[in-house]
Amino acid sequence: MKPRIIVCGLGRTGFKVFCLLKEQNARVVGISDSPLQPEHLPHASDIIVGNPRSEQTLLEAGITDSQTLVLMSGDDALNLAILAQARVLNSHIRIVNRLFNNSLGRRLDRTLPDHVSMSVAELAA
Repeated sequence: MKPRIIVCGLGRTGFKVFCLLKEQNARVVGISDSPLQPEHLPHASDIIVGNPRSEQTLLEAGITDSQTLVLMSGDDALNLAILAQARVLNSHIRIVNRLFNNSLGRRLDRTLPDHVSMSVAELAA
């Protein structure tokens, strides 16, 4: 069975990551805090609309059985809030975290097990 991946934050970048994972036949579920346009939903059944910080939304997405959580919000504080809730529900989940604060990302990578931060600015450089 393929590992289950959750992508939180289906903005422009997050949605592209979600679609790329689907194209690779990954078992992926997306969480969006607002409804997406119907013409952009080739995989609508795999997208949950709800508060990504919410325990209920994360449970509905299958957080307890997932191996990886990809945090793609453009808001560092939101990504951290989702990270904290996700680790309460699944302490062993691998987290890939999009952060704009490079120093925070490096500290989290050193402190948290199975955490990788991806800084947009560092990747561009």
